[in-house]
Amino acid sequence: INKKAASSKGWLKYYEFVFKKANVICMSNILSNDVKLIYAGKPFIIPYGVNPTNYIDIEIEPLSKPIILYLSNLYIKKGVFDFIKIIKKLKETSQNIEAWIVGNSTSDLSVEELITLIKKEGLMDTVKVLGPKYGEEKEKIFKSASIFIFPTYWPNEAFPNVILEALEAGLPVISTKEGCLADQIKQGENGFLLPHNEYDGIDKKVSMLLFDKQLYKKVSVNNKITFQTNYTLSIFENNLL
Repeated sequence: INKKAASSKGWLKYYEFVFKKANVICMSNILSNDVKLIYAGKPFIIPYGVNPTNYIDIEIEPLSKPIILYLSNLYIKKGVFDFIKIIKKLKETSQNIEAWIVGNSTSDLSVEELITLIKKEGLMDTVKVLGPKYGEEKEKIFKSASIFIFPTYWPNEAFPNVILEALEAGLPVISTKEGCLADQIKQGENGFLLPHNEYDGIDKKVSMLLFDKQLYKKVSVNNKITFQTNYTLSIFENNLL
């Protein structure tokens, strides 16, 4: 909205009229910047929430390697190519890992095209493309994973649900500074945020999380608490009321 309002006086006057007698709700302080040109009041800040998952009841087979997870439909600007670059870098530094990509084909990229790219990069032994997963299948994947990496640079990224799902599962999150992710992820407390396309040292962060069991447990517990105290659907509904 800010960009459109700044582009012409006509749009600015239009938005000022629309928002003049409105109450505005934003999902984070960062996202409130989207309306600062056209809304004189102070927005209500109400983070979104999702239904909790009962992970306790999900049975999974033990895995021999740490799992690095990416979950999103296969839009290029959601960072799927960047994820592959990151995994390749981790393999070059002798990380004994497996990577899972979960998501459906899009107009940008099909599952088959992604598999072809992974073959070209020589990562077929490391990266598994699982396609779209829902319900208990998706929940098992979150429970099986060790770290969630989401290198998004989606221009309209706001408050991605997938981050909330990762927090609930207790996964450390490595992502970018898009949308309100800086409100969701606190550096070193429940993950790390990196500028888009600047992945130097990411292998060290992954190693630190995987081999420092005390740090991993601290981050995992922080994430579960963060979800339970801020991002459940019932908390969102109560805040909205």
